[in-house]
Amino acid sequence: MKDEFATGMANGSIYIWNERNCVKALSEHTSPVFAIKNRSDKNKGKKSLISGDKKGNIILWNNKF
Repeated sequence: MKDEFATGMANGSIYIWNERNCVKALSEHTSPVFAIKNRSDKNKGKKSLISGDKKGNIILWNNKF
């Protein structure tokens, strides 16, 4: 697995990128995404993402993405 990163958008979407390619779009937030923390445990093959939006909603993404 190559390094992935996430970007948050003003429309509430989160895009997961692998180098230059968008590999997934997530659309659970209903307001702009202001915070993202991407974590992975390469030894266990697990990854997770925590995101927060302007309204104060926080989503823990584990196997969803």
